[in-house]
Amino acid sequence: MATIDTITNRPESGMSAGDAYFETSSDKIVVWTGSAWTEIASDNSSSSSFTNAYSVDFDGTNDIVSGPTVGTTVGTCSMWFYNDDVITTGSTGQVLLNTKSSYFGIVLGNQTALSNGLIAIQYLQSGQHRTIGYTGSGLSLASGWHHIMTAWVSSSSTNPGNPGYDIWLDGVKVGNDTANTAPTAPDILADNGNGFHLGARFGTGSIYRPFNGKIDEFAVWSGNVSGDIANIYNSGAGAVDLNSSGVVGTAPEIWWRMGDDDGGTGTTITNQGSLGSSADGTLVNGPTFSTDVPS
Repeated sequence: MATIDTITNRPESGMSAGDAYFETSSDKIVVWTGSAWTEIASDNSSSSSFTNAYSVDFDGTNDIVSGPTVGTTVGTCSMWFYNDDVITTGSTGQVLLNTKSSYFGIVLGNQTALSNGLIAIQYLQSGQHRTIGYTGSGLSLASGWHHIMTAWVSSSSTNPGNPGYDIWLDGVKVGNDTANTAPTAPDILADNGNGFHLGARFGTGSIYRPFNGKIDEFAVWSGNVSGDIANIYNSGAGAVDLNSSGVVGTAPEIWWRMGDDDGGTGTTITNQGSLGSSADGTLVNGPTFSTDVPS
């Protein structure tokens, strides 16, 4: 009779598709699919350890999700987004993430000082606003669900041989172009002003470059977790448990599930990261919960 190994907790690395264990801490058989763990409950029925039911829909006019002043170093930022519009290098910029004082941010489409920009990272360095991005003549991004990750790495394509930010689009590291001096240190997420925002740049009461589409599973780590990009992107199959050591070696400080921890109701986005409720988000100007999620 075939047997499987018994372990206390599922391993964090070194797995191959099809590896199976009896995990004593959960009293379940766990099987590695090649991108995520599947659990089989003791009654022989398969049980999913993680579900994703909601995203937040932005109207492209003035919808935002507002976060507090947190002062967290942006070592890694990850999110899923659904762009209603086809994005090209000539498209008017649409903001996924930004802050009042132009600290760390992510913009889709054309961006000042970045030629042929499809995706731009904005950051503040030495008191000046700077931009790097994924550029190239003729690039475009079809309407639909996509995943983006940015991470501060020790040797980046932005600043070859030196530390800098790199960008992953749909699980693949894409080329970066430096529009200004390359960054010398990772940026800070909202250490002054009025916090940070998803869906637009919001400052002095005005909305700039609003996003038309949906955002889901927004997360920020103070360190570099780009080594776990394959698990986080999950082969495009949708969201994964970012607090699971079997997915990411370090839990995020900020993790907004965009309705899943709030029943898809109300105006609060409950933070599931290590900063807890001090980094909760608030729906402003009427963005709505949607059951359309990456899958």
